[in-house]
Amino acid sequence: APPSSAQDLLGPSASAELLRAQADTYDHALRNVLEPHMVALLEATMWRQIRDPDFMLGALKTYRMMTGLSQMDADYVQGWWVSDLPEFAPAAPFPTADAEEHQLAAIRRMAVDDSYIAPDQALVAEALKTVCTISLPARAYRQLLADPAVAGLKEWIPANFAGPNGAKVFARRSDKTLRVGISGAFTYSGFHDAILERVEDVAAQAALDRAVFAGGCSENAETSVSALSEDILKLYYEDYIAQWDSILRDIRLAPLADLNIASENLKDLSSADSALKRLLTAVVQETELTRSDEAPAADNKAAAKGTSKLLGKLGKLGKIVKTGAKLLPRAGSANEVDLTGTLVAEHFKPLKGAIAEVDGQPPALDAAVVALTALSNVLQTVTANPDPQDAIKKQGGLAELTGAVARQAQILPDPVDDWLGGIAGDTSGLTQKAVTSELNAIWRADILPFCQAALNDRYPFSPESAVDVNVRDFARLFGPAGMIDAFINDHLISYVDTASQPWKWRADFGLDAAALAAFEQARRIRDDLFPGGTGPVMSFTLQPTDLSPNVTRVTLNLDGQNLVYYNNATRPQPMTWPGKDGTGVISLAFRPIDGSPEVMLNETGSWAWLRLLRSGRFTGTLLSDVYSLRLGTQGMYADFELKAASVENPYNLQMFKKFSCPPQI
Repeated sequence: APPSSAQDLLGPSASAELLRAQADTYDHALRNVLEPHMVALLEATMWRQIRDPDFMLGALKTYRMMTGLSQMDADYVQGWWVSDLPEFAPAAPFPTADAEEHQLAAIRRMAVDDSYIAPDQALVAEALKTVCTISLPARAYRQLLADPAVAGLKEWIPANFAGPNGAKVFARRSDKTLRVGISGAFTYSGFHDAILERVEDVAAQAALDRAVFAGGCSENAETSVSALSEDILKLYYEDYIAQWDSILRDIRLAPLADLNIASENLKDLSSADSALKRLLTAVVQETELTRSDEAPAADNKAAAKGTSKLLGKLGKLGKIVKTGAKLLPRAGSANEVDLTGTLVAEHFKPLKGAIAEVDGQPPALDAAVVALTALSNVLQTVTANPDPQDAIKKQGGLAELTGAVARQAQILPDPVDDWLGGIAGDTSGLTQKAVTSELNAIWRADILPFCQAALNDRYPFSPESAVDVNVRDFARLFGPAGMIDAFINDHLISYVDTASQPWKWRADFGLDAAALAAFEQARRIRDDLFPGGTGPVMSFTLQPTDLSPNVTRVTLNLDGQNLVYYNNATRPQPMTWPGKDGTGVISLAFRPIDGSPEVMLNETGSWAWLRLLRSGRFTGTLLSDVYSLRLGTQGMYADFELKAASVENPYNLQMFKKFSCPPQI
């Protein structure tokens, strides 16, 4: 029969074979070119962040999957590769528009291939040491907060609940707006609809992930999913309370800068539907976790019904745990974790007592509103007068009225007592007590928690710690215009005589002298480690002076800066840490005199240079900026003279030992 179409006239097509050939070529390129490059990039990044347990948690899990040490979870690896790796990688992982697509294709290919690139066992061991500084419950809790069902929850925004006058009546000590709120994970719906729905599945996954870290973490291998879920919930409750305590300490009633503002704000505060009542009601709604969905926060009888509902919900959990274990407290546990949120509700029960009847007691705010109304009425009269100052003098009862507000504020729960107590004063910045309170409130609201989390029990502030201070956190705290520097310049400088040595308070504010010494030390750290405004960077010269008799040459590679010494006269060599490569890697190679292979000494991490100095014999001299250094291993050594760029320098760690986060000003 004749051909029925032009295609038949041309004969059989080879397009299928061409497509298969292209696919084979692409697959070969992924396996033999791209995947080795990806693994090498991940290894370099892990060595660079080897002292960072937060990063290592996901990095080690990903690395083990990519090298065949653990079962591949392509979805997890793809997500981590795109969202976490780019921030820490020494080189951009996606240099071209198509790079991300090809790398994700390589990850998907790994999931169906049994051949893997061999892992670096030394890297795995070091990463494991870092990961194990975080307990299993803490690791699981972080995974819970990162779970899409939890991380995607709608944020609780104070401005949405404070009413039309909220922005005028309230302010933030941290200068944030009322549009900045709390993660949806720490709300009533977040707890009931997300946390309780996900906690056991996350605990089960964490228990399975324990195999990823097997052999390095001294954890109880018999820990059950239900016991781990308890521990996660305990961390969650503590965090829940801390989150709400923090925002409530940060919020305050706006300062009454003049009579007109005072009159307007007090008129709102004394109303039946005030911004204060609106906000407190909303906070109680989110913190009284034991209430049922059907009842308002004021109905205390809902707890039992809420408990029943929660236990019913908990019975549906356990998609991963095939044994059907329920999220119940461990039998005989000394500190059984409540599953209804009672721990949170009890903590904030006094706040509920301010706006609702609790245990037969009327709302504590009612009496304060009476005092506020009396003060507001007087201020309305005063501000309507052509001469308000004269009107205040004629009233004669203003001091008594402000005193009544102050007395009522004292019986209110924290922080409402502070909110209303501030109204009884003239303004928050004109008296000694106000200055002290203001400085402490600002310091404690944001800076102190971050300072403690970033520095406590971390090297070099804790010399024996195996966990490094994150360099970004260090710069954020101590760098020019950083958190501490900005606090000094914006809030502290007006009260300090910085020309004196040591610094002194310009007036007797009753402030802590030790705290002032800490801020002065922070300024020294800034000046020494952030020359030119960038850093941290350490500048010094290093001069080799001697070698052990069994060595012919020593080679020091300090993050890309090479120093070679043959035991002959040499000049001091200028160096910096970190070096030009930015890898955080140091190697010291000794060439033995008998011709045997070189002997290596290595150190890695953001503070590797300081760690290497401490590993050797590092002593001071008669000059405070000159040090004697001996570095060695396996009976071989090299002597150096290190000259710091300043007498104020970090090399003996005294710069860091002299600083600690002051708990109060």
